[in-house]
Amino acid sequence: MATGAGAAAQSATPSELRLTLYFWIAGFDGTVGTADSQGSVDADFSGLLDNLELGGYMLHADWSRGPWTAFGDWSHFNLTSSAPSPFGALYAGTDARIKGGVGQVAVGHQVVGHADSRADAFIGLRYYNIEAEMTLQPGLAGGRSLNGSSAWVDGIVGARWHGRIDRQWTLLLYGDVGGGGSKYTWQAAATASYEFRWGALVGGWRLLYVDYDSSGLKLEAALSGPFLGAALRF
Repeated sequence: MATGAGAAAQSATPSELRLTLYFWIAGFDGTVGTADSQGSVDADFSGLLDNLELGGYMLHADWSRGPWTAFGDWSHFNLTSSAPSPFGALYAGTDARIKGGVGQVAVGHQVVGHADSRADAFIGLRYYNIEAEMTLQPGLAGGRSLNGSSAWVDGIVGARWHGRIDRQWTLLLYGDVGGGGSKYTWQAAATASYEFRWGALVGGWRLLYVDYDSSGLKLEAALSGPFLGAALRF
């Protein structure tokens, strides 16, 4: 009887699925390294929104049922920035483009919470497929074009807190750390949502840091910036 009652309670537990499309106004700040036949070149870039062509977009899916939650997203970005030449007057300057995608999936379980607030711990995987293109502008020497690309996977662990501020406003705080293909990675985000019956309008800030080094690509940088989107509830 106890088993049957538990199964009935579990089947009565409501589940919810949210699909969210964000537009991410991101830039990058850090070191990018690529190579050509003459060797590798590392350059330091700063200014998160410098010479922005297109930030990116994110598609996020989030499912919850009782204490359990599963979520995943895919982010695409296409960023450009400029920096001084790493070789002095030999080249006039450095331009770089970072483009590609980052996807992740995770499963979590509630650790504390009540009707208007809950915190989940989760574990998951993050996949990167990134390409870097670098141009050294002509100076005392002729110009050079370099490029590199790589794909890799990191394991991640983290936590997120979701709370209701009032009848229509909710707040989500997110953080994770990981590694594997990367030497080290971490991510943080804060999201505010204005709720409607059909879903919500959302906005916030996201920062993804990654330290990765291979023979063809070096990336020790933060991708960061505000985002804005809408969520549909099912």
